Amino acid sequence: MNREFQISICILTIIILIKYNEFEENLIATYQTEQEEEEENFNILPLNLLYLQLNRIEINECINLRRLNRSISQYWFNEICLNMQDFEFKRHFRLTRSTFEWLCCEIIPHLRREITEPGIVGLAWEQKVGASLWFLATGECFRSIGNRFGMEESTFSYALRDFINVIVTKFLAEKIVFPNTESEINEITNGFKGTGRIPNVIGAIDGSHIPIKAPHLFPVDYFNRKGFYSIVLQAVVDHKKSFLDICVGWPGSTHDSRILVNSNLYNKFNNLVTTFNNKYILGDGGYPNLSWLIVPYKDIGRGLIQKQTYFNRKHSQTRIKVKQAFGLLKGRWRCLLQ
Repeated sequence: MNREFQISICILTIIILIKYNEFEENLIATYQTEQEEEEENFNILPLNLLYLQLNRIEINECINLRRLNRSISQYWFNEICLNMQDFEFKRHFRLTRSTFEWLCCEIIPHLRREITEPGIVGLAWEQKVGASLWFLATGECFRSIGNRFGMEESTFSYALRDFINVIVTKFLAEKIVFPNTESEINEITNGFKGTGRIPNVIGAIDGSHIPIKAPHLFPVDYFNRKGFYSIVLQAVVDHKKSFLDICVGWPGSTHDSRILVNSNLYNKFNNLVTTFNNKYILGDGGYPNLSWLIVPYKDIGRGLIQKQTYFNRKHSQTRIKVKQAFGLLKGRWRCLLQ
């Protein structure tokens, strides 16, 4: 699997996490405001003083323990992880070793330098990138990852946020984008034609539900028809299952057609702000049939004729690429399943 595809689905996973975090932060802020209006204020100064006194007693022991944990974890990462067989390295970090090394070279100059306490050696840049990828690959809790990679939960949270910001800033506009040259467009249309014999197809569109915890506010909006709480990822992919366009963050109960008409994709294609003349996107029956978006024939009770049935079969064979892409995305970055 090539580097471009590996990086593009990593970016997409990060975008989904950003949208989910924005959603959670907004709900938490609203909830906290409501709670503050109901609670009485009380003086917590004595508790703070007691905490500081206990903290002074334990600080030396904590520093020594952190030195030991960090030393052990650095050995685990530098001597074991980085010396794994290639197949085992990819199984853990979801990127090939060469792609991991390339990614580190690209983003490390843009990461923020760690501020450490006296006597504590800072973490290697590669270790921070590895910890971030481990989270994306497993969805493991921050505490476990911190223990595994030798850092506090807060340190890992900071490193992960920094990693996410750099990835989005540096790669999003470059990696998840429609083709803009004639040769690239022809490669996609020929690839789709070879799959289902439908000409001039530039992409396949569908939606996928990303599980979330039940929100405190408006939970019914996020409860989808499949029986769980989610936000929706709308995506267009090419014949190689690479992502060309995304729209993520709508509540799970939102209909596909509503998400579409409120997306940048709809604005670009419906207002002809594209170079894809006589090119089409394939979607399922949940989408409207448009001049640039082709959906299957619908059986309205009289049955379909042979040509319509044949077209629907070829349409499904071509459109399956987007479902396969969702499967690869969630299979590789399993934080999206939790």
